[in-house]
Amino acid sequence: MLVFSAHARRAMSTRGATDAEVLDTILEGTDRPARPPKLARLKVFNEGYEHRNRWYPSKELSVFYVQEDWGTTVVTVIVRYGDWER
Repeated sequence: MLVFSAHARRAMSTRGATDAEVLDTILEGTDRPARPPKLARLKVFNEGYEHRNRWYPSKELSVFYVQEDWGTTVVTVIVRYGDWER
């Protein structure tokens, strides 16, 4: 089960991340450093994105989450826009 904290929902809304991208990042992304007990994964999406009236070829999601016995809680999502290939 995947649960989003209120902070994660606000961050996703203002930063331009979708539920599907967050889930894909957790399942398919690469590990990145995080302070325990949090875990973090990073993934670059290259479909082209508009954010705040500017166009970017890529966006990079960093998802911070906590794995618990009953499921996963997404704590926050950081989104960067630019030009990356991964």
